[in-house]
Amino acid sequence: MWEAIRVRYLGVDRVQKARLQTLRSELVMLNMKENKTINDFSGNISGIMANFKSLDSSLQEEVVVRKLLNSAPKKYLPIIPSIEQYSDIEPMSFEEAVGRLKEYEERLKSHDERDEEQGQLLLTNGENDDRQYG
Repeated sequence: MWEAIRVRYLGVDRVQKARLQTLRSELVMLNMKENKTINDFSGNISGIMANFKSLDSSLQEEVVVRKLLNSAPKKYLPIIPSIEQYSDIEPMSFEEAVGRLKEYEERLKSHDERDEEQGQLLLTNGENDDRQYG
């Protein structure tokens, strides 16, 4: 009987280790695409973290924070070095890192919207000039 329990536990243990290795590989391969938001990408990382937790394991906070910062696309390059330089990454929580990137993302979005509005105004003024002088 004990042998059967040991063999069964050993099989479960191997499956769990294999699943954890798969999750580690998923995390390594994960990269944020240009058209995705910080919410989307951090959700992917959070899902992997939850899967680790469901397997009675965990990821170090520093590992996921570094993954988030290292996987962000070019448009985040201005903010990432300042986060790394002026904040201690080791004790930083994943949520704090996500919050900082989301704040930067919102600023980018508001600038893009402002630029778009200004472009529309210039276009409208140009159309009026054409009518007036045409």
